[in-house]
Amino acid sequence: IAVETTMGIQSHHFILNRFLNEGENLCDIAIGSGADAFADGYRGLEDPSHFSALFQVGAQETGRWELPYKTAFEWEAGTVLDLNSHYINSSPTQVLAGEVYVNIYTQPDGNAKQNMQALMIPNTELNVPNNGDTIEVEQALPLYAPPFFTCFPDGLFLYSLNSHTHKLGKDFDIYKSNVAGVEIEHLYDASCYNDGVPGCDDKFYDYQHPPERTFDNYYKLNSSDW
Repeated sequence: IAVETTMGIQSHHFILNRFLNEGENLCDIAIGSGADAFADGYRGLEDPSHFSALFQVGAQETGRWELPYKTAFEWEAGTVLDLNSHYINSSPTQVLAGEVYVNIYTQPDGNAKQNMQALMIPNTELNVPNNGDTIEVEQALPLYAPPFFTCFPDGLFLYSLNSHTHKLGKDFDIYKSNVAGVEIEHLYDASCYNDGVPGCDDKFYDYQHPPERTFDNYYKLNSSDW
């Protein structure tokens, strides 16, 4: 129901995934191949087990992240977690000590009325030429395609939105539109550094500390939305 993280100021990100259990198939996101095979030691970047690990929580600085009241992630007994820490060492000669401390708060099964899900949506087609120009990249995602409405045919109810870029990032925005690309609604602006709510007067983009926008009453997305 809550995750607390403590990390150094040089931390770039910390990601908590969970491995799917034996035979578990969460719609079309991934197929479980048994977490026991990955329970010990490190996992190579090219290891196919990466596709059996589901994103749960991402943090870019020290803090506490809570799920809404009467909701929770569902983790079975014996679930294996994958902990991904990334520190940036700007020194070419010295070693940087990087640590992350994590507290996970749980509750007995049956207390939550809703099972929450988390999705990380990477853009794997980025092409930013090294020419000194500002490059704008747009990625359109139809919500009726897997894994979205394959898993949630009645719609998605957003609780929070966040973003992630690297050092040279200038901004990050999330919009909703219909299939024709009209009726556009601005849902998230990372330059509104207090809460990510578009329309702020004072704008500043800090790629290391992007804001999280939360929707107290959730935000409904339908299968026709992009």
